[in-house]
Amino acid sequence: MRGFVTIRDQSEVPGSLVALVGELCRRAGTEPSELELRAALAPLSPAEEKVLRRSLNAGPLGKPLGPMAFSDIARGTDPQVAVARELSGYYALLVERDALAAMVGKPARPAEKPRPAPVAADEPPPAKVLARPKPAATPTAAKKKQPARVDQTRASHILGLYAYHRDGPKVARALGLSLEELDAEVTLHGVRRKAARLVGGLDSDLPAAQPVGATKSGPPLRRRGGKKISAPEPVKAEPPPQPEPTAPAAPPGAAEAEQARELRALISEVGPRRNLLAARLGHKGSPLPVKVLLARFRAAGLEREFGQRERDLIRALYSRHRGASKAVAGELGLPLAEVTELVKERGLAREIEALREEKRREARQKPWPRERIHGVLHDRDYLADVGVLAELEVEVGTRTRLAWEKLVAGGKSGQKAVEALARELLLKPDDARLLARRLGLR
Repeated sequence: MRGFVTIRDQSEVPGSLVALVGELCRRAGTEPSELELRAALAPLSPAEEKVLRRSLNAGPLGKPLGPMAFSDIARGTDPQVAVARELSGYYALLVERDALAAMVGKPARPAEKPRPAPVAADEPPPAKVLARPKPAATPTAAKKKQPARVDQTRASHILGLYAYHRDGPKVARALGLSLEELDAEVTLHGVRRKAARLVGGLDSDLPAAQPVGATKSGPPLRRRGGKKISAPEPVKAEPPPQPEPTAPAAPPGAAEAEQARELRALISEVGPRRNLLAARLGHKGSPLPVKVLLARFRAAGLEREFGQRERDLIRALYSRHRGASKAVAGELGLPLAEVTELVKERGLAREIEALREEKRREARQKPWPRERIHGVLHDRDYLADVGVLAELEVEVGTRTRLAWEKLVAGGKSGQKAVEALARELLLKPDDARLLARRLGLR
């Protein structure tokens, strides 16, 4: 069977490994909690931990990847397969499955037989002569002698957990046993081969579920011989008066389903924009508060769907406006401070900051002189938003003044110097005059 190693408690996972995998998850676009990290790393062996430590310098493995995905990578799973599992929600289903398995209680073990009380040395032994001697065992009796009967309930419970988890350490964790104790129980109940087939086999190998046949309840009836007594004829009772037909009652959950349908239609119409949704769901001139709006989506079971749509909208707007927060705030109809808080609330702070840093790097790498000077002259608001305007202004001012001083030293001044500066810096005459006026060149 797979995984006959000692499982550590979550508190025994090294803090350095937790911090390392947390950093890898953040690089891969996820923000797991420490509890999720420790739960995913607890079953790993020292050799698998070394694989994770080497992954820190191995470059990006793909996005998104969570702690359970990195745990699979440490066991030899291809990173692209782990990314596909993360995107499909495979690991989220594993977490829910483990939580359900942890709720399954252990069946009670068979009570041990009480041991006989010890006999003191000075007490006489029990009188065995009064006991009836046992007859000698015959060959026929020896054949009929059966081995000790194992606890079939316990064996079925263990096999059920193996079929559910398909992993030895997880079965041991669900039973609250160490792997050595689990191995001993598997051997005791004689289910080692079945458990190994469940762990190493495929889903198609599992036995198909069979419907439970109808069974009679109650003890068996004993029929006595003799005269048959005929049962009295049943008295025909008058049928009770039928109530007047009324409208069928709405099934439970119908109100929530109707509310969810209306909210989905509203999102499809206006998009996941909080200000528009609050205005449509509130009264005229009195939109819903944000907390009330989110509570309504939560009550309809749409909190996760709304959050995902809002994340997608924020990503798309930041990509369209090249990382400019003010432009995104204007399109969402929200103040800049609320947009910043919304980015943090939806877990996009690192992703958006990485996008803005990429745009700053592109602005710094624009070729000199025409494109860089054009950005300082005509894209000032955008460059100020991404936080690179002051840096580029200093660079453009320094290099332009050097070119201007060179022209003045050559005997040019006034309008001729500005025209020469336009030719020197490959600028249009209007841009050269605007640059000279902004820098105070005369």
